[in-house]
Amino acid sequence: MRSQDRWISWSVAAATLIVFLPALRFQFVNFDDGKYILANARYLGFGWANLRWMFSTMTAGHYQPLSWLSYALDHSLWGMNPTGYHLTSVALHCANAALVYQVSLRLLRAASPEKSGSDIAAIQAAAAFAALVFAVHPLRAESVAWVTERRDVLSGFFFLATILFYLDDRPAASLTAYVLSLSAKGIGVSLPLVLLLLDLYPLRRLRRGQRGWNVWELCRGKLPYLVLAAASTAVGVYAMGHGDAIRRPTGALLWAARILYGAAFYARKTLLPSGLIPLYEIVPGESPLAPRYVLGALQVLALVSVVIVRRREWPALPIAFACYLALLLPVLGIVPFGTYLVADRYSYLACLSWAVLGAAILRIGAASPDGRRRAACLAAAAAFVCALAVQTRAQIMTWRDSEALWRHTLAVDPAHPLAHNNLGILLAGRGGYAEAAAHYRSAIAARPDYADARNNLAIALEQLGQAAAARDEYRRSLALRPDAEVDVNLALLLAAQGDAAQAETLYRDALRLDPGNVKAHNNLAIILLNQGKADEGIAHLREAIRLQPDYALPRRTLDWVLRRLGRRP
Repeated sequence: MRSQDRWISWSVAAATLIVFLPALRFQFVNFDDGKYILANARYLGFGWANLRWMFSTMTAGHYQPLSWLSYALDHSLWGMNPTGYHLTSVALHCANAALVYQVSLRLLRAASPEKSGSDIAAIQAAAAFAALVFAVHPLRAESVAWVTERRDVLSGFFFLATILFYLDDRPAASLTAYVLSLSAKGIGVSLPLVLLLLDLYPLRRLRRGQRGWNVWELCRGKLPYLVLAAASTAVGVYAMGHGDAIRRPTGALLWAARILYGAAFYARKTLLPSGLIPLYEIVPGESPLAPRYVLGALQVLALVSVVIVRRREWPALPIAFACYLALLLPVLGIVPFGTYLVADRYSYLACLSWAVLGAAILRIGAASPDGRRRAACLAAAAAFVCALAVQTRAQIMTWRDSEALWRHTLAVDPAHPLAHNNLGILLAGRGGYAEAAAHYRSAIAARPDYADARNNLAIALEQLGQAAAARDEYRRSLALRPDAEVDVNLALLLAAQGDAAQAETLYRDALRLDPGNVKAHNNLAIILLNQGKADEGIAHLREAIRLQPDYALPRRTLDWVLRRLGRRP
């Protein structure tokens, strides 16, 4: 690496750090951070049990052992201080910005093999532009500022390293980096297709010899990547099914409309990044001819038309568009999953191609012999990057804490069910049960099958003294989706009302769904002891203690019972 290129890489990383520096003061947010980071003891350490869990779990529909290892390292260094976790994510993103510069530099040099001194400077400026557009774009805010989404920046680091090593003709290092990328998040499964596209342009490796085109030779070189990608895809689909993330299939027309909408969404938000929120929900019962779907299809059609018309004049354009679609394939909903259409974080890798395409266009202007035109192009590029940086700084501030995140989301989408539900949880934690209940009702109005919101509404109603209404909401939640936590909540309410028999049934059902539910073991034990079933009750208390040794209540209860029975502890 030339010293000048190294200096530019560090400068790009430093500029990225300046934009994302406020994230180091941010808190964890109640958007999976609490469930998977704060309340999850399984990744806290590097013991055999911890490592076995990290390399086998399909938590949240993802297989991401390397990401879990990064959290374990964070915990060993920082404990539960959110600053340390954010520092790791920001540092990875800064490194990715430097890698994008290096990848862009090689691609631009390959596209312009005959270079004068002005061309070299123009290529460096264009590569720096690509890296900064990627790094300080508002679409990156979610992946960098949300601790749970560490997998984006970590998998992105090794994905970019994979391409860099490939361009430098270091196959062993490239394959090793690809394995690490897929073990952080399987988002890069379409890399083999991307590498083939790069072989076409700008690498120009497709040649015609005496025996014909060397297509098989190019494809053969991608087979190791393809094997890894296929294995990761199989694991990813299994993980989504294991985590109940896969949606029921819809009609073919609606399925196609949603795919086209996603393809248009990320390209549009790259150019006009406004109104960004964590998730863009599916509207229940929406027609495939809804305006947003029709508009999305028209935008894709327009983009395809431009690509076809300009393909000879701008050979980079069809390659950039094809790479964009290839990298989006895992998240376009070909296998429908989740309750949302699109998410800003899914642009992390896919929109790289637009940044590099922009660099290719800038290189032409920056190498112009006309000094005024060259200065105007560079000034416009700098202004664009600065505008993105200002907007990104504002966007990352919406992730500073849970309240800021969900109030921003509701300002953009007043009916957003997840925002209403999670803001309600925050308010309930402060004792504002009446306001929380209003948000839960808004979430249910937007999504009637929202089982979690109904459970949370029931908890709030119970705290407000509306036991009958709370009981009904618990039962509606269970009718939508069996859940051990809801079973326990309803059982507690019924036990307090004197219905021990129904409470026992619910506790047993909770343990059938979740044998490790400590509250269910403890509370079922108390019911059994009151019924005179001492041995069974003691067994459940011992299991609760085994599952959670620091849970004092079953330990005190067990000591009291054993003393009453005259048994040794």
